[in-house]
Amino acid sequence: MNDMQPKILIIDDDAASLALVKAALSQGQYDNVDAFLNSTEGQKSYLENDYDILITDLRMPVLSGFDIITEVQNTLQNKPDIIVLTAQAEADSAQRALEMGAQKVFFKPYKVADLLDAVDGLLAARI
Repeated sequence: MNDMQPKILIIDDDAASLALVKAALSQGQYDNVDAFLNSTEGQKSYLENDYDILITDLRMPVLSGFDIITEVQNTLQNKPDIIVLTAQAEADSAQRALEMGAQKVFFKPYKVADLLDAVDGLLAARI
């Protein structure tokens, strides 16, 4: 990878989950992170900035994770890899997210090490 720190966006309407992901990324030495509790603010950010990875919840008010995945896939020229974090334990939601273009899905609660491994792997594949 180049010398530039990868840029990561987190969108999750749960403050505790958002803080956990941000802390996990910091633990993995990923410090170029933007985080939003409000999905429309997160949307504005990904429309204005290039991100390497987008981490999103599925169930959020206004814009769902499904809405975000659809817009990213249909609108952005430089598409980030997408990781979905969800409390939805239904396999069909995970499958739908993957079919829409997400690379990884994690069900809450998940292991921080697994999330970091996924981030590392996706970034390594972008080289």
